[in-house]
Amino acid sequence: MGVDLNEGAVDRARSIVEALGLDNVDVFVGDLHDTAPAELGAPFDLAYSRQFLLHQPDPIRTLTRIAALLRPGGVLVAQEPFRNPGWRSQPDNRYVSAHWEVLYESIERAGTPHGVVGDLPRFARAAGLEVTAMSGYSVVVAPEVGLQIAAANMAAVRDRALELGAASESQFDDITAGLTEALSRKDTYQWIAAPLVFDLALRKPASTAP
Repeated sequence: MGVDLNEGAVDRARSIVEALGLDNVDVFVGDLHDTAPAELGAPFDLAYSRQFLLHQPDPIRTLTRIAALLRPGGVLVAQEPFRNPGWRSQPDNRYVSAHWEVLYESIERAGTPHGVVGDLPRFARAAGLEVTAMSGYSVVVAPEVGLQIAAANMAAVRDRALELGAASESQFDDITAGLTEALSRKDTYQWIAAPLVFDLALRKPASTAP
C-alpha cells in the first residue's frame, strides 16, 4: 500500500505496478496524516519512506503517525538526503551543486526545520520509535543520468522556488542553462555523485502487554 499527495507521482507508480504485473500493490492519492488507518490497510509490519520526511514541517507528528500504523515490533526504514554533501561532479561543475542548494533552500523555506535529516534519530525517539540502525551512502551515476536528474529537479521545483524566494529568476535561468550546456558535453564528465543519504531503521517497541 502506498499513499502520496502528488497525483502525478501516484499515476507514475500505478503505471509501474501495471507494467510489472503486480496484483498485491495499491497506490492512491491522499494525506498520510488524515487518511484512516483502515483505508491504508494498517497495521503493517514494515513502512518505508524515501525523501519524504525532509518535506515534513512537523517530523515528530509524521513519525508518530507512521508509528501508529505499525504493529508492535514493526519497522520503519527511512532514507533521506542531507543538504551537505550534495550533488557533485568530476570535473567540478558549479551548476550541479547549485541546483541542489536551490532545491533544499526551497524545502526549508516551505517550513521544514533546518537540519531535519540529521535530527531524525532524535525526532524518532520523541515519536516513540527505537533507532535500531543508522548508516549512510552516496550513489555515483553516469554523467548523462545525473545531469538529466538535476535538470528535471530544476524544472519540477521552479515555480515553487521562485514563489518562496529560494532563487531569483535570473539565478534559476543561469543554473538551468548551465546544466543544459553540461548535458551537451556529458562525455567530458567522469561521474556525478548524488547527495549523501541517511539510512535509518526505526522500530516500534514490542507490546509489553501479557
